[in-house]
Amino acid sequence: MFSDRTNWPLTRNLFTIALDELRATGTPLLDLTASNPTQCGFRYDSAAILSAFQNPAALTYDPQPKGTLPARREVARYYLDDHQTTVDPESLFLTTQHQ
Repeated sequence: MFSDRTNWPLTRNLFTIALDELRATGTPLLDLTASNPTQCGFRYDSAAILSAFQNPAALTYDPQPKGTLPARREVARYYLDDHQTTVDPESLFLTTQHQ
């Protein structure tokens, strides 16, 4: 049983019907709603990915909230080399870009 908050119609809408028809005819589609990259047809270097699992370090989950120290050191090196500015890697926080 679902929550009352999810009590919306479960009938197929026009978009879903059209999508099913296109898939049935084999029409190539680029599904921008797909959330599983392994199902999107990307070509991966499978050998390189699988070989990474041979490294025991890949089995350790070690999140770094400021970004990894080697990456922060490289950013500090960039500022020193390209901008003649000294930056302490410990003062850097590497994050994703937010627009």
